[in-house]
Amino acid sequence: MEARVATTETWMLTPVEGWDFDQVREVELPFDWELVDGVIAPRGRVALWHNHVRGGLAAC
Repeated sequence: MEARVATTETWMLTPVEGWDFDQVREVELPFDWELVDGVIAPRGRVALWHNHVRGGLAAC
């Protein structure tokens, strides 16, 4: 079975075995991130992104 690759739509759906570098190296996310124990984790300053998401949710 071929390993799936993380995309901007699927990066939060971590496989049971976790992501590996080859699966996530091409993903473009609107924040700085790092791979921690197989999970993509936001890092650094993400306030702008959080504000954008919060504003979008509030508008729903």
